[in-house]
Amino acid sequence: MPNHATPDHRVLIGRAGLDDAEEILDLQKLAYISEAELYDDYSIPPLVQTRQDIRDEFGNHVFLKSVENGRVIGSVRGL
Repeated sequence: MPNHATPDHRVLIGRAGLDDAEEILDLQKLAYISEAELYDDYSIPPLVQTRQDIRDEFGNHVFLKSVENGRVIGSVRGL
């Protein structure tokens, strides 16, 4: 597979902060909507999590993010 990355087109991985919470939550909901549609269940936890819920998780979880062109394109969290 050819590598089309240029110096201006990098994906950076780092620790996310509270200021990333809303963007991470929006990305999470986009990622899980297909699962909700598949099972016809829109009440799965990733879709009903609120902005306050995710902000609270920053108190006891470590969040990492991948960023491309200034946008969060991926995220993981762990204890």
